[in-house]
Amino acid sequence: RLKRVLGVCHRRRKVASTRLNEASSRAHVMITFHVTGPAPRAGGAGRESRLHVVDLAGAERVKKSGVQGEELRNAAGINLSLFHLAQLVRASAARGEAPPAAPAPLPYKSDVLCRALSPALQGGCRALLLATVSPAHRHARETLSTLLFAQSCTALQPQAVTVAAM
Repeated sequence: RLKRVLGVCHRRRKVASTRLNEASSRAHVMITFHVTGPAPRAGGAGRESRLHVVDLAGAERVKKSGVQGEELRNAAGINLSLFHLAQLVRASAARGEAPPAAPAPLPYKSDVLCRALSPALQGGCRALLLATVSPAHRHARETLSTLLFAQSCTALQPQAVTVAAM
């Protein structure tokens, strides 16, 4: 069943050729696995966990990639989505450093990806970020941008929590 779901995801993945990459991702991909388990003791509630696997399309310098038309609109959407996610990460990290007095609301509503990841980013989870970068000198700016985003994510301090069923 998992192979079938992953196959569907792979077939739906949007890819196009640009000046920078022959198989450039043209959208983010997110798969959420819901894992349920039995109650740890008789009469108790079962356990449920979620695993979000997210492949973020990389930010794109349109001038360098040479995209036009629909691909230009896709690049703009990807860049805007990554901007909103970075804003959310910064706001979440700042909230963790601030005193507990009435923190400002986090900007989850600004983007579909941010809304989808909001339960995971609100602190009730463990997170892992794997940043893939290019060693090529011509991609140095993109690599630096990716590494700076990854570094900003280290400021988040999410912890897994157990929520009791009512």
